[in-house]
Amino acid sequence: MVRIAHGSKTRWEQVKPAWEKWRAENPEAFREMKRKAKEREWEKNPERMKARVKLKYAVANGLIFKPMECTRCFQQFEKVLIHGHHWHGYEDALDVQWLCYRCHREEHIRLVAEEAMVKGREQMLAVHPRASV
Repeated sequence: MVRIAHGSKTRWEQVKPAWEKWRAENPEAFREMKRKAKEREWEKNPERMKARVKLKYAVANGLIFKPMECTRCFQQFEKVLIHGHHWHGYEDALDVQWLCYRCHREEHIRLVAEEAMVKGREQMLAVHPRASV
């Protein structure tokens, strides 16, 4: 995976104008696409989606404060660019770390890599039970 520096133009920034044009020209298709994507997400991970809904409700009703600063890089952002990362799972929907979109992406990349290492270790131990890791 290629890492993109904070100031570099991302792939999304390159294709965004064409995407926004298509979206403006095809509002019904866009709504249907979003509806299907949300439906798939609910089927795939209902706990995650329930936690997202609870957090969104809590923020909208003032039960939890959403800051404008990332808790990792401490940069100021518009609130829409700050994400609530459920860092201890989805059991407690309001236990989140407020990360900017870049730090949130980096955290998920780290988690995927960590998961792959654990899975690789388990596979190795299944084949070589006496191996120490």
